[in-house]
Amino acid sequence: MGRIQEAITHLRARAGLLEDVLRGRGRTASRNREIEELAQSVLDYGRMRLYMYPKQEVVVEVGELAFRLRETPRTINKVLSLLESQRRAKRTELDGLWRLEF
Repeated sequence: MGRIQEAITHLRARAGLLEDVLRGRGRTASRNREIEELAQSVLDYGRMRLYMYPKQEVVVEVGELAFRLRETPRTINKVLSLLESQRRAKRTELDGLWRLEF
């Protein structure tokens, strides 16, 4: 009975993965929109910092942005990479710090 139960559990897991993959096509477009919205939020945060400290460069930390925007550091890195491809952000020499360009 144990082996049958394991096989059923395995098949259910496989079916769930297949369903996720099939539904994932719609998620990709919505995820891209979410990344673009987060990029705008990062830029808005940078503008606020520039307004508060106009004589300084705007340098943001991945961990701080992840905390403020309630996202994972991995997602924030994706957002900053998108901004880098748009020449709106640059990596610094220090890991986890990015300079925003306005």
